Amino acid sequence: MAKKGTGPRSTRQGERTAKSMVDFAEDLGRLLGTAQAKASNWLNQRKDVIDELTQLRDTANRLLRDLTGGESPAGAGTRGRRGRRRAANGTTAAAGSSVAPARPGRRKMSAAARKAVSKRMRKYWAERRKTKTAQA
Repeated sequence: MAKKGTGPRSTRQGERTAKSMVDFAEDLGRLLGTAQAKASNWLNQRKDVIDELTQLRDTANRLLRDLTGGESPAGAGTRGRRGRRRAANGTTAAAGSSVAPARPGRRKMSAAARKAVSKRMRKYWAERRKTKTAQA
């Protein structure tokens, strides 16, 4: 009796299997290459969008600076803690610097005014409680 898998038939099957494996590897390589090309294309597009937006921002800042005569507009800086204005370069104004504060100090109520408001509000809330209990 002949050994199994040693005839001409099994050799053809082995060649078919090897050919299908090569075809699979080629397809997989093509698929991975396409995915890599698309990913790098998307990353390049992202970089291009960032560059365009950066140029747009810089142009807008330059135009605002030209319109305001070199001063930064009132809303251009971002407020830091405790109401300090941040300069365009990200530094904050020091206490003794020549940069004027964005607004004057807060107005403060006198003790008499606070007492009057307190009295008025107690009266208001007492009236509200009275009407609420009358309705219920």
